[in-house]
Amino acid sequence: MKKIKLISNSNWLLAIYSVAMLNICMPARAENPLFTNIYTADPAPHGNFGDGKLYVYTTHDTDHGGYGDMYDYHAYSTTNLIDWIDHGSVLNVTDFKWTRGSRGAAWDGDCQKGPDGKYYYYAPIQGQNKIGVAVSDSPTGPFVDALGYPLITKKTPGVKRAGLLVTANVFFYKDDPYMLFGQDIFYVVKLKRNMIELADDAVTQIVKPEKPYFWEGPWIDYHNGVFTMTCVVKNQETGRPEAGTIDYATSTNPYGPYVYKGVVMQRTGLNEQMGIAHFNDKHYFFYHIDGPRGGKRRYTCVEEFKYLPNGDMPKIEQTKNGVGGVCTIKHDAFGRFKGDDYTGSSPGIKQNSSKEDGPNIMYVESMKNKSWISFKNFDFGAGAASFEIEVDSAGKGGLIELRIDSPDGQIIGSTTVGSTDGETRWKNQTGPIKNARGVHDLYMVFNGDEELNLKVRHFRFKRNGAK
Repeated sequence: MKKIKLISNSNWLLAIYSVAMLNICMPARAENPLFTNIYTADPAPHGNFGDGKLYVYTTHDTDHGGYGDMYDYHAYSTTNLIDWIDHGSVLNVTDFKWTRGSRGAAWDGDCQKGPDGKYYYYAPIQGQNKIGVAVSDSPTGPFVDALGYPLITKKTPGVKRAGLLVTANVFFYKDDPYMLFGQDIFYVVKLKRNMIELADDAVTQIVKPEKPYFWEGPWIDYHNGVFTMTCVVKNQETGRPEAGTIDYATSTNPYGPYVYKGVVMQRTGLNEQMGIAHFNDKHYFFYHIDGPRGGKRRYTCVEEFKYLPNGDMPKIEQTKNGVGGVCTIKHDAFGRFKGDDYTGSSPGIKQNSSKEDGPNIMYVESMKNKSWISFKNFDFGAGAASFEIEVDSAGKGGLIELRIDSPDGQIIGSTTVGSTDGETRWKNQTGPIKNARGVHDLYMVFNGDEELNLKVRHFRFKRNGAK
């Protein structure tokens, strides 16, 4: 494992980015950025679900395309902000059947716990300019479409023709849920307590400060009777998104009007969106920063802060140390993961997409016998009983082996993939798992002849009795 020497000023990010480009998942590192196993952005943090954990829900920048080709959301959890678990792809744009035929970019959403104890994910699907809602019994999914159609569209009463329907943020006030959303034009609407219907007859356009221009990524934190809305503001000298600020405005009413208060953070990149969480009597400011290729591959960061005695927000600096300490990331083996999110690979592996699925639905493809991909720190807990894998083979098919700790390590499971005769026909295959307990590096080894062509889109493990 390569080690990073932390260096001062603007070069500290470059050092971390260089390691990430080598597809190395670091088990210990300086606190910021938090998650380097994949590229993440648009953090939506929540520490009030009542189970002693802090959750951070993120969008997912792909290696090949960036924010234009985002199609799933990840969930991370922690009890101490040092030891993190990646629960995998908890919601995918294809989980909403009404998104078929769209570009399907899954942009900045939010997850909130409802009064019924279930969890609701609000997902802006850019390319259709709609916001869907999905539901799960668990904060880490899997989430399923709650309605079968979008919750918010351009036809929703009160929505203007201009502006994008993005940046969903859900918060509670007097035990009732509200949703904030929009770019350029911001809206707020009260939801019914079932979390999947609008309680208001129409959405309300928020009266926001005229100057500076509140652009995108609004987030409302209700604290001590005040609604504090943080937002990405464009560079006031250039009028462009790059190197602007995160500012805030306040109101005593969720519908506004919001009065400008000041700058919270000086931005260094394209749009550094943010979210605020309260956890263990502390306040945390989560945000993302630019990574490789500028704003198209991003990283999530965090800073601790305290509200000022008068209720104002302090100015928060972006730091390399974050909340201090070193950070570890384990993968929840029982979450859903993408094949193309591997952290290591041999020759003969490539990432690809199909005409049938569209350019942003990626998979990993093996073209060489005995080639492999690996995933760091998979936590099988007390043991996995079975696995499910979404596969395809346009060649002659072959055998996929699941091994632990090395490409020739112990085999814990395998499945034979038949040929689809040159067509893309994804199918889910299952098989038993043996001797997978505790934390291991996972290796997926592809076996076959010179026309191997084995493809994997998603996979997950299951416990005994799990559906």
